[in-house]
Amino acid sequence: MRGGMGAITAELVRCAEERGVTLRTATPVRRVVIADGVAVGVELADGTVAPHDIVISNADPVTTCRYLIGDHPLMADYQAVLASYDPATWYAPTKIALALDRLPAFAIDEPLAQQHIGGLFICPSPAAQAAAFAAAKAGRLPNPNMIALMTPTTTDPTLAPPGKHLMCLYVRCTPLTCDGAPWDASNEHFLYEDALDQLSAYLPDLRACIRAQHLISPTTLQREYGLATGEIMHLPLETPWLFDQRPVPGYSDYTTPIAQLFLCGAGTHPGGTVTGAPGHNCAQRIIAEFA
Repeated sequence: MRGGMGAITAELVRCAEERGVTLRTATPVRRVVIADGVAVGVELADGTVAPHDIVISNADPVTTCRYLIGDHPLMADYQAVLASYDPATWYAPTKIALALDRLPAFAIDEPLAQQHIGGLFICPSPAAQAAAFAAAKAGRLPNPNMIALMTPTTTDPTLAPPGKHLMCLYVRCTPLTCDGAPWDASNEHFLYEDALDQLSAYLPDLRACIRAQHLISPTTLQREYGLATGEIMHLPLETPWLFDQRPVPGYSDYTTPIAQLFLCGAGTHPGGTVTGAPGHNCAQRIIAEFA
C-alpha cells in the first residue's frame, strides 16, 4: 500500500464520507448508554448523549466491557470470562521504528536492495523460539528474541525523506508486564539494545545508519492508544481465544449480551492484522439481523 498504513485509513475515511457518514475524531466516549438491556447510544466525555439504533465498538473487548459498559447484570458472565484471562501470561510484539540515513548492508555478498524487499524473520533456532515464548509468558524479556524486520521504503520511498529509509522491527515475544510491573524506560532500553545486538550478526553497520528510533511497548499501547490489554491484536491469537471462543464462548458472532451492541475489532474472529475481516463479518451479521 503506497503511503503506508495511513493511506488505508485515509481511503476508508474518503469512502465513508462519500456515503454520508459523519466522522468525529478526538471525541472520547465515556460509556455506552443502555436502556432495558438495549444499547441506545453513547455518552461522550463532555456529557453529550448521542442516540443511535445500533452501537458498534472497535475497541478491545476489555475496554468495551470494563470501561464503556461497567457493571451490568446482563454482562456478568461475559465479564467473568474476560476477567479469568491472566494478562501476566500473555505476550505481544513490540514495535521499534528506525529512521535510517542509509540502508544497512547485510553480512552476505548479495545486491543490497534485494535483501531489504519483503519481510525477514530472524530467530537463532527452533529451541530459541520456544524459549522466547516461555520467557515472555512467564513475564520475562527473552534473550535472544524473535525479530521480524521490514524496510517499507525500498518499495515506497514516500515514507521517508529522499535518500532516507524507514525500518520496522517487530520483537515478537515481549511480556505485557515485566516482572509484574508496567514497562519503564530501562526495560525499553534493554529491549532496544538487545534487538540491535541480535541484528548486528546480520546487519553489522545497522547502528551507524540510525538517525532516530521510536519504541512502542505494550505499556505504550495501553497509555497512548487506549488498548486495555496492551495487545495489538486485542486478545492473543492462540487458544483459548480462537474461532468460536473469540472473544468469549457463545459470542463469536460479534454480538454481546446487550442487545444492539456489537464488537467489530481485532478481539473478534478471526483476529487482527490488516484484513478487515472482523469488521466485514460484523457488518454482515448486522445486515442479516436488521436489513
